Amino acid sequence: MIYSYPGAYAQLLNNLIQNAIIHAFEFKKENAIIKIVLSLDENVFMFSFEDNGAGMSEEIKETAFDPFVTTKRNAGGTGLGLNISYNIVTQKLKGTIELQTQKGKGTKFTVYIPV
Repeated sequence: MIYSYPGAYAQLLNNLIQNAIIHAFEFKKENAIIKIVLSLDENVFMFSFEDNGAGMSEEIKETAFDPFVTTKRNAGGTGLGLNISYNIVTQKLKGTIELQTQKGKGTKFTVYIPV
């Protein structure tokens, strides 16, 4: 059990799920997988969110957490989902977030929160 901000975790998870649905699985309707792994040791809560979707280009990866970065500008995207997620992790939860992705191979976000 951890004592923290449940609303922050809910918003983080919602943002990552929405991002996967809108971007990762836009053209992949079958065999779409999201894998969530949680672990807790003495000092760190680790949360990983991985999909087997479209992945990101290197250009998008480098700016993914910046505000207003979106590949769906003309489809209603604001480019704020990952920026909000980044700020939740780093500001509210005092943690770090890592991004691993490869075009066509999926994306993995790993969050480390001190406890």
